[in-house]
Amino acid sequence: MGKRKKTEAALLNALIWALFLLYFLVAAGLLSGVLPHGWRATGLPVLTLIAWGTALLHAVASLGGWAAALFFGISFAISLGMETLGVRTGLVYGAYHYTPKLGFRVFGLVPVLIPLAWFVMVYPGWAMARRIVPKRGALQKAVVAAVGAFAVTAWDLALDPFMVKRGYWVWERGGGFFGVPLHNFAGWWLTVFLILALFEAVGQWKPRRGNALSLQPVLLYAVMGFTTIWAALQNGLSGPALAGAFAMLPWALWGWASARKGEEA
Repeated sequence: MGKRKKTEAALLNALIWALFLLYFLVAAGLLSGVLPHGWRATGLPVLTLIAWGTALLHAVASLGGWAAALFFGISFAISLGMETLGVRTGLVYGAYHYTPKLGFRVFGLVPVLIPLAWFVMVYPGWAMARRIVPKRGALQKAVVAAVGAFAVTAWDLALDPFMVKRGYWVWERGGGFFGVPLHNFAGWWLTVFLILALFEAVGQWKPRRGNALSLQPVLLYAVMGFTTIWAALQNGLSGPALAGAFAMLPWALWGWASARKGEEA
């Protein structure tokens, strides 16, 4: 690697860690109630944008700018398409609609923050799955997509009941998991699977090695999970919080162990 590329890599790495620190500071302020009351309304969009920037910067550092842009483009298009179909028909996740709390809604249906939030977790889910899944087998790409989809769907066990309680979206007929329809989670899995399967299908991706680059996606996954679980607990949702913790912890530990061993698909 040339001197210029080493300098660029070091700068990106520093920016990623700086965003992690910023996320921690804002999240800690929100969860502890230290920040002014007005921040409670804008805190979630701010955290989403910081986390999205972290995921995108890591993708650029690990995959390169073109591949990172392609990954985000695929994720944005599919997640927005599935969400739009879901809100209009109720077929993907169940009958639901978004409230105005998350800001501007594309086509008046889906807040623009939502496809950004999908990428925040889809990217680390993919990065972990690439290391967890063995490097052999004709079905490797499909297995990577399936494993990544399970890891990301685990997050929604804590996220969805919390977001409903805070009034960000509404399930029109309720459901069997703390008011959330059970087939919502099948819709989540399908959405992530489609994103990852398409990204895997269009190229032979070889993320750059490096201990920091390997561990950062796992840390992002864990940080997002912890923040959501803690917020759910603070809102009296101990059931979803425990479900989310037990569902996410094995993936975080497995992803961490695989990254530490330096395995690469």
